[in-house]
Parts: sequence; C-alpha cells; structure tokens
Amino acid sequence: MISAISFIIEWENAKLSELDRAKRMLAALSRQAAELAKSRPFAAELLVFYDEHEIKRSIPADAVEEMVDKASWPGTIAVTGVDGLTYYDQKNHGATVASHPVIVFLDSDVIPDDGWLAALVAGYEERGALAIGGEAYLARETVVERIWAQFWMFGSKPFADRTYESRRFYANNVMFDRETFLRHLFVDTGGHRGQCVDLAHRLRDGGVTIWRQGRAAVSHPPPQGFVHSLNRAVSDGHGKVARLRERGLWFLWVNPLMSLVRLVASLGSMLVRMVRRLRAHPSDIVVLPLSLVAGIAYYLATFAGELMSMVRPAWVKQTFKI
Repeated sequence: MISAISFIIEWENAKLSELDRAKRMLAALSRQAAELAKSRPFAAELLVFYDEHEIKRSIPADAVEEMVDKASWPGTIAVTGVDGLTYYDQKNHGATVASHPVIVFLDSDVIPDDGWLAALVAGYEERGALAIGGEAYLARETVVERIWAQFWMFGSKPFADRTYESRRFYANNVMFDRETFLRHLFVDTGGHRGQCVDLAHRLRDGGVTIWRQGRAAVSHPPPQGFVHSLNRAVSDGHGKVARLRERGLWFLWVNPLMSLVRLVASLGSMLVRMVRRLRAHPSDIVVLPLSLVAGIAYYLATFAGELMSMVRPAWVKQTFKI
C-alpha cells in the first residue's frame, strides 16, 4: 500500500499557459491529497520548482499559498528556485531530492479530473507497478480547444475504465517507484521534448512494465497562439531526428525520404483520430474544416522541422524554443 508520495511540479509550462490553469491544478491536487489522507495513512510532499532566472518566486509561491489548503495538506510543501534547469531537468532534480519512495510528475498546466489521484494509486497498487501513467486530453471549453482536440496527439474521452499495459506514458501525468526512476532518469536526447519517449523505450528494455490507468485523466491546454504552435511543431520534428540519431543505423531513418514517410503516416493517423473523435463528439463537426487545416499545417511544420534538423540541428533547437 502506498503510504507516502512526493508530488513534483515544474513551473516551466506555466510560463506558456494561463496562470489560472496552474492554480486549478494546485487546487485539485490539494483537495485530492486531503481526500486520500482521510481514507488511509498517507503523507504527501509537494515540491514546486521554477527557473529563478526567468520567473519571480512570488508567482509560484503565491499560487501555492492561495490554492493549497495547508491545514488539510498531509505533509510538507516547498517552492524552490533552480538555476537554469529546464522542463525535464526540473523533473530529474525533483526526483533526486524527493523524500518519499513513490513520486508523481504532474505538470503545471494540466488539470486533474475528479478521482485522478485515487485512480492512479489504485492502478499502481493493483498491478504492483513501478511506472504507471494516466491519460491526457484537451478540454472542449473554447473553439480553439475543440479545433486542437480533433487532431492533436493527446487522447479523447471516454478512456478505458481499467489499468492496462502500454508502451508509453505522458511526462505530465505519471507515477514512478522513485528508485526505479533514478536508475533511468530523463536523458537529454537533443530536443526540447520527447525524452519521455526515450525513457519509455529504456524502461521496457530494462524489463520494467509501463502501465496506464484510464480513470486518472488530466486536461491539457493547446499551444498558445501561432508562434507557440509553430515552435511546438518544428520542435517535434527536431526531437524525432535527435532521438533517431541516438540509435544504431540512424542513417536509414534520418533522411528526407523517411521524413516523408513519417509525414504520410502522421497525416493518416490524424485522419483516423479525427473520425474516431468526431463519432464521440458529433457536435465538433462545425470545427472539422478548421481542424483539418490546422492538423495538416501542424504536421507539415513537423516535417519541415525534421528536414531543417538534418542540416542545422543546433540552429533549429535555438530558434524554435518551447
């Protein structure tokens, strides 16, 4: 039985989304940790990290002070500045300094559904897991969210009402046995994102089963505006090339022809997702044309990111930041 968890929150994504989302995340986490503590012996450590060169401490500290009920929080709280650590580095650092044997990575821009924590804990205990992720989806509260929800990578409700084996996890919503994670960590593969794909691969190679719990879902925001969308898409392409170069026989996969093959596969997968999601949400047909245009543009930008990264990878990484 899990009796203690260290919750590790990076404040990188909060720079890109509305502060309101980070506050709603903290409120949901606070409430659910308190509820869990009422049902069992349970201690929680909240660790929030921010880049002290880019963010004023008062921003995350005030959000924690406002949204986390200290009277009912079953443990300790720390808001800590770090020197230039980025998204995955903050997660690695958090795992290193965490006090409890189980850690949860929860991003500052996702909002847990009701029952998220209880479901994640139940799945972890049910399977004797060392790594278990939840689901992530785009809410449909605005037109922009509905457009992205039709085609983007994150899932769509309803999710499987069970714990199931998976090949991957989302770094924004995942629970680990701390010692298992520390033996692997997120490794810099040369891109801004995608280290979770590499970690999942190394975990499986090391004999660690990755589980997913369909009831442990969080909502994720779409990219914020045109520039962020472009940077995200190009960075996705750059990350693919960077990860492929780490593997043997990379020259078979890192070339314009294979990039074109990946583009066609991405567009095909996108169309399948759109059909499936439209069946689940028929009212989204009103934004279907915009979703189709946005999806094609996104994956074309990813394709361009791959091609540019074959020639000038350092320039792409520096220019298209997320």
